[in-house]
Amino acid sequence: MNIPKDKDAEEAVIGSLLIDGDSITQVVYSLKPSDFFYDANKMIYAACVSIFERHTRINQITIAQELDSVGKLKDAGGAAYLSELISICPTSVDIADYAEIVRNLSAHRALIELGGEIQRIGGEPNSDSVERLMSKVKDYQTKYMNISEFITPKESGNIVFDLISKYNDPLHGLKWGFRDLDDITAGLYPGELVIVGARPRIGKTQLMIDVAQNLYDKKILFVSAEMTVEHILERRVARELGIPIKQLRKYGLNDDQMDKITDVSGKVSEWGITFLHPGVSSMDVYHAAIKLKDTVGLDIVFIDYLQKLKDCYGEKEREDIRIGRACQRIKDIAVELNIPVVCASQFNRNQEYRSEDDRTPVISDLRGSGSIEQDADVILLLWRDNPTAPELNIRMAKSRQVEPGDDIKLVWKQDERRYADYSDRGNNGSF
Repeated sequence: MNIPKDKDAEEAVIGSLLIDGDSITQVVYSLKPSDFFYDANKMIYAACVSIFERHTRINQITIAQELDSVGKLKDAGGAAYLSELISICPTSVDIADYAEIVRNLSAHRALIELGGEIQRIGGEPNSDSVERLMSKVKDYQTKYMNISEFITPKESGNIVFDLISKYNDPLHGLKWGFRDLDDITAGLYPGELVIVGARPRIGKTQLMIDVAQNLYDKKILFVSAEMTVEHILERRVARELGIPIKQLRKYGLNDDQMDKITDVSGKVSEWGITFLHPGVSSMDVYHAAIKLKDTVGLDIVFIDYLQKLKDCYGEKEREDIRIGRACQRIKDIAVELNIPVVCASQFNRNQEYRSEDDRTPVISDLRGSGSIEQDADVILLLWRDNPTAPELNIRMAKSRQVEPGDDIKLVWKQDERRYADYSDRGNNGSF
């Protein structure tokens, strides 16, 4: 196999630096000494970087002194090689082009090495093989796939300017579909992880299903780690028919209801939602999200719920460590794909040990709360004043970007099998 390399391009980079030391600012942030194939050129470029970092002028003399001080002048070809490089590079104007050739060839060599790593990992199957493989791939992407290490001042200015169009675009960010909830959160924004925490049977799953229903025209990934897809869609049927699931199961369907379900089937087939079955891990969700984003597109991810993901339970590590690792991977989905991710989370049992008049939830009630609080951009806490109350209380306990507002309520509309804004009720308390 021919190893990808170009001696002339490497020498042109070094020669450019020897005749114009200031030209290093065009390449130093993207080109690393390890990108050079030939050892002599690698050592000389490393010396240039060291000199630059000390804010010293780069020229033939300072480079020779730097190499000599670390005992590498002879190995790098000596002063004679430095003089030769100056003679074969008449101008530094094209240094960025030379550097791009060197970096691209380095990327191809790294790709060959990555292929060998994949083969080696594949030959040693164990429980963390996939995770190790993805870590290697991610390292490669970070280093070589135009993921810049720095955001320049000019780029920062462009980001600020782009906010004008974002703020004025009514489609920027997604809406929960509940006026009061949109008011306190300002909507669902790209790159943010939203945690929805509650005790079992409070209604967090139904809330997420309702929000997904409100986003009917968006591309959605819905991950249910606890419920089957059939159970989720059964709730959709009950909502469309306005009939409790218990009644549907006990008494069956009349002709009119069967026709309505046929209509629901058609609506669901056009609903832009993709489901993942129970029993998945955070890594499975990560892969699925990337695949959907690259193929059909993806606007938002719902996960129900964090602690039920496969990698969040087991015996080898403490629960908080497992939850923290999974939560970080879910946050990566939001950041890397620049989409909102809404993830439900269970509470621990702290509430049970507090007095009856002090049951309002706090962030520390979340299972694995330390990592969740660190990674989440928004945390919503749900509770009911009593288990049978139709009113669902919501508190925004954390928001990185928006000042938390007052607590709000949603109310369960029994006849429509869905939540609604509490503020929509009339003076008599009905809708």
